[in-house]
Amino acid sequence: MKTSLTQIDKPLTEINSIQKYQWFDDYISNNRGGSFGIIKITLNGRGYCNKEISLEELQSMIGILQPKNDDPDADIWIDVYGNNEKELKKIGEIFGIHPLTIDDWLSDSTRSKSTIFDTYYELSDKELFYQSDSNILDYSSINITMRDTFVLTVHSKHLHAIKKVKDKISLNYIESLPSAQWVMYALLMDIIKGYKLIMKHIEEDLDIFEKLAEFMISTDQNAILARLMSIKKRASNLDYQISPKKALLRYLIKTPTQKISKMVKIYLRDVLEEAVIIVKRVDFVNDKIDDITNTFLSRMTLDSYRVNRDQEELMKRFAIITTLFTPLTFLSTSFGMNVLVPGQDLDNYGMFISLYIIAIAAMIGGILYFKLTHWI
Repeated sequence: MKTSLTQIDKPLTEINSIQKYQWFDDYISNNRGGSFGIIKITLNGRGYCNKEISLEELQSMIGILQPKNDDPDADIWIDVYGNNEKELKKIGEIFGIHPLTIDDWLSDSTRSKSTIFDTYYELSDKELFYQSDSNILDYSSINITMRDTFVLTVHSKHLHAIKKVKDKISLNYIESLPSAQWVMYALLMDIIKGYKLIMKHIEEDLDIFEKLAEFMISTDQNAILARLMSIKKRASNLDYQISPKKALLRYLIKTPTQKISKMVKIYLRDVLEEAVIIVKRVDFVNDKIDDITNTFLSRMTLDSYRVNRDQEELMKRFAIITTLFTPLTFLSTSFGMNVLVPGQDLDNYGMFISLYIIAIAAMIGGILYFKLTHWI
């Protein structure tokens, strides 16, 4: 039963500021997901096609929704979208779901995992997607509860895989589902296809980067590295998400239990093959990124060496010019001053010419020295 704002003893305006915040915190704590996250239940199978029902309707239909193994058209899929704690616990009670599974529904697990119980098995998976108008990867969790003819999916965020499977059912399977196992397979496969699409985008960005990097000037080095690190971060994130999925699928396929039928294992092998392909592509891209990074850093080191070498050569030329012309400059400056210096009081230029000859000889000696030391 949901709490109404009119049920509060005093109007909100009559409560002091501290009580206001306390009341609001208590309201959210006691009604988590109430008016803020009402669940949406969709029913498929047994004559229903994407029919939205309330929790009360679900309770009234419990007799006809129970799993049936003797009816070939009895497969049913119930999708629950939302995170209302009380309503999710109520759904768990209706279908006899273990409290640990309900905890997984509420926790929005960040890892792929599976648990096998007495009457069903549970599978938690994640769908990857790009945040709006960015290259940042985010994820949404989905929990799949699987029985022979019954599949229950719970998720707190919108999932593209759920929408795609519902669209397929609307187009091809209006009256009845192919099987509950098919629903699980279709969901897992569409999630994997989302991974493949992200992998394709990463590969395309890497190809574009390789082409542009050849024409970028040295002043763009920071921008080049930032873009390369962004691609590497996405590839690493994808690798982090896909590797546990591969291990999970192998676990379900190899686990000797009657809960997982041969048909389900056939479906899971198909999904596993796609996951293995993505893992190989991710490994290839990561290796390629490492090679490009090493090559680019080598180019940066070489460019830096060339710049330093050019600066060194320039400084050598300045040193040579300064060394060679300092005596002549000093001599010319000395005799050009208005202050009397030795040699200016003579009636001839003998002193000046002698000093000039000495300066020129020193210049020639300097040139020979720089030649011997390979500065020239």
